[in-house]
Amino acid sequence: MVVVSADHGEEFGDHGHEYHAGQCFGESTRVPLILRAPRLAPRVIDSPVALIDVVPTLLDLLGDERGSDALQGQSLLVPALSPERLEPDRPIFCAVASQWNPPERFFRRSVRTSRFALLQDVLEGSVLLYDEHDDPQETRDVGADPGNVETRRALERFLSESRSGNLGDRLP
Repeated sequence: MVVVSADHGEEFGDHGHEYHAGQCFGESTRVPLILRAPRLAPRVIDSPVALIDVVPTLLDLLGDERGSDALQGQSLLVPALSPERLEPDRPIFCAVASQWNPPERFFRRSVRTSRFALLQDVLEGSVLLYDEHDDPQETRDVGADPGNVETRRALERFLSESRSGNLGDRLP
């Protein structure tokens, strides 16, 4: 088996930042993920997936189920071979925090669904909502639009239920 991916994208000033690991905008969170396994026909998965899905996928392909219940991701064989078993609007999380001493301290996180991305700067208290269908470059905050207020509230509640940004934090 071969897996090709990256742990983050790069920021080239699109949202006022450069380099990486400072924001949860799409340019930092969208990365290539290519997996080639014997006896598995090539295909493209259109549903949202996350890097936490790689280990469950490898275990699934190896037929090793030990400990898979403790993992937070889902095997990519589910969307590839049984898309009807997918959660309809699976959330994908991001969390980044400053790793060095000041001058800049930050803790930012996001939750993405098939249509919306909610980005939160925890220390500043700011929240931005983007409609990924209408604005894939994430340039216009639509959180205050009357038609999106409930969506923003629901995603804020969803994100607040998670301590680290990992889906497993929501589990009992």
